[in-house]
Amino acid sequence: MPIRPKKMKEAKRDDIRIALVGKPNVGKSSLFNKIIGEEKVIVSDIAHTTREPFDTTLLYTQGKKKHKLTFIDTAGIRRKAKVKGKLEREGIGRSIKTVEESDIVLLTLDGAEPIASQDMQLGGLIERRSKSVIILINKWDLSEDVSDTYRNDVKKMVYAHLPHLKFAPILFVSGKTGYRVNQILPLITQIAQSRKTTIEQNVLDKFMDRILRQHKPARGKGTRQPKVLGFKQIKSEPPIFEMRIKYRTSIHRSYMSYVENRLREDFDFTGTPIVIKLTKMRK
Repeated sequence: MPIRPKKMKEAKRDDIRIALVGKPNVGKSSLFNKIIGEEKVIVSDIAHTTREPFDTTLLYTQGKKKHKLTFIDTAGIRRKAKVKGKLEREGIGRSIKTVEESDIVLLTLDGAEPIASQDMQLGGLIERRSKSVIILINKWDLSEDVSDTYRNDVKKMVYAHLPHLKFAPILFVSGKTGYRVNQILPLITQIAQSRKTTIEQNVLDKFMDRILRQHKPARGKGTRQPKVLGFKQIKSEPPIFEMRIKYRTSIHRSYMSYVENRLREDFDFTGTPIVIKLTKMRK
């Protein structure tokens, strides 16, 4: 009987992979150059093949800790190109690949323009792939109103157009002047840590007991009252949880949102999506 070869363990990456995405002319080039230029960092370009774009890796020092940050697909960002119909059509396809390879996405919106359908397409793409997100409102230097009231109005408008990204923090920045660009890298490292959050089972059990006492699960389709039989974390980066419920019952989507919101209140999941999977148990 032949000996089966042992499966090799995949090498654990030591970097945080970041995608900077946004529709054409949103200011990704100037913003990216400000991000890597604001810090005293080691910068290198890594070419894949002649057809593939460059990744840019930098070493970001935060206190005593060093973080290796890899910005994916930066050739197109750093090289300013004329925006034509073909480029815009290719933009979404290229963004899909870039987003899939990343841990954290910097979704860049034009602060001088209304939210466009392409912005919403990109938001949907990011949400479906369970990526951590920072929403950057660029060109904030062009805004005539920079009051806190207006900022809050803009935040509400952004979340209304991108409801599935309400977990994403919003930064108002300017790639031209460098306004608040220095807040981006510290937030990236915070979110990278949040993606790794792992909750002990005994802590989760107490958490679930408490919220079940506060608010019983609402019925989904059907007439049977659902019963939660267990709740555990099955993965991190991003955090994925499994909720086990009684066979032939279902839970309303609003209750799943309730559980997610309570998790966010009790634990640090800054800028990170939470996935909750339902398993029906015969018990």
